[in-house]
Formats: sequence, C-alpha cells, structure tokens
Amino acid sequence: MPIPIIIVYGSRTNFDPLGWTARECPRCRKVQPFQGYDKVQSKHVYYIHGKEKSIGLILICDFCETTYGLRPNSSEAQETRFTRMWRREEGLGALVEKTNPRLGQVAHFEQPTRQELFALLESVNERSSPYKTDAGKGFGRGAGIGAVTLPVLLLLLYVVGLGFGLDALGTGMFGVFVGGIVGGIVGAVKYKFSRSKELAQEILVSAMTRHALTLNILERALKHYPGKLKYVSSGLAELASGA
Repeated sequence: MPIPIIIVYGSRTNFDPLGWTARECPRCRKVQPFQGYDKVQSKHVYYIHGKEKSIGLILICDFCETTYGLRPNSSEAQETRFTRMWRREEGLGALVEKTNPRLGQVAHFEQPTRQELFALLESVNERSSPYKTDAGKGFGRGAGIGAVTLPVLLLLLYVVGLGFGLDALGTGMFGVFVGGIVGGIVGAVKYKFSRSKELAQEILVSAMTRHALTLNILERALKHYPGKLKYVSSGLAELASGA
C-alpha cells in the first residue's frame, strides 16, 4: 500500500528597518522624513528557510503615516538613500543633506500646513476603516450568543405548538446552526464598526502627541476638508465628547 507523502512548504515575510530618507510626500505635498523598510521573503520546506529575497521597498511618511511601496529593482528604489544617523530634533534640512541633497533647501514651517493636516486625516480615515478590521473576535462572540439564544426561542415556540415540522432535536439543531451563522454575521459587523471607532481614536491621539497637535486644530482641519471622512469624523467626535 503506497504511503502518502505530505510536503509542508510556505513562505515568511519580514520588514527590515533601513533608516530614514527625505522625499516629497504625494499626500502631504511637501518634503517629509520617511522611514524605510526592506520587505523580504524567504521560502521554506518543512520550516527550513532558504535565503531571504527583497520583494519591495516600503516607505512611511513621518507626518501623515501613509505607506508607499516601490519595486525593489526600480530605478527609484535603487536611488533612494537611507541613514540611521538622524533624529527628528536635527530638523528636516539635515536629513535632506544626508539622503537627498537634490531637493535643495526645504522650507521650514512652525505649524503643519492645511494640506498636511488634510493628509493626516485622510490617512487616519483609511487605516481605521471597518472594512480593513479583522472581525474574528466579533464573529465568534456573536455566533456563540446566536447559537444559544435562537434554539431556546425556537424550542419555546415548539413547546407551545408553533413549531415548523421538525421534532424537538431537529428544532434545536436548526436553531444552533442558523443562530450561529446569523449571530456571527451580526457580531462581526458590530465589532468592525466599534473597533473602527476605537482605532481612529488611538491613531489620532498618537498623531497629536507626536506632532504636538490639539484637538481643536484637527477639528478645524476636518471642517475645511473638501469632502467626507466618515471614520475619522467619528473618532474626533468621541475624543471631543471625552475631553
């Protein structure tokens, strides 16, 4: 009798920090410091990993925290220089001189520009979207509640003669199955939107601390934003109500 052979294989992805670089942020529309990461991947067979290979260059704007990706072999990625010997206290000019002198002298502003604030709000809105939130906890909790509640209700109806053609066991099993699915879906949706609101607040507080921004500054920027930012609006409203 032939013995089946199971081959275990897969890949592992890591992000190796490269340091800082200066470049123009398309969203902020001005030169900003960027943190760089080399996205590397290694294949494995039976968890024995081979050599890591670069599959992308990740750049994160230090102000709005928007993430950009570059192909590792692109000319733009090859020309990007990084330094680990820079601190925010040194100023943007020092970083430009070290990593991207072609930018020349860059303007220094004591306060963020309106476009920078718009960029920050857009980024927070994207990162706190409920459609990007893992709903695993909400689904499991909702499924558990539904799988208990619905069969109890259906069995009560069965007892008073309002069943729908199934015996007691069948009614209970049907309630567990349907209640689990419906409860899981409802729980996942509720968790996603609840977590979205919490995440928006967490990111906003972190940005306010890092860039010395006040709630009033962000609220004014949102008021003048030419569009709707649903999730960041909700986060700001929650922060304002708790202030």
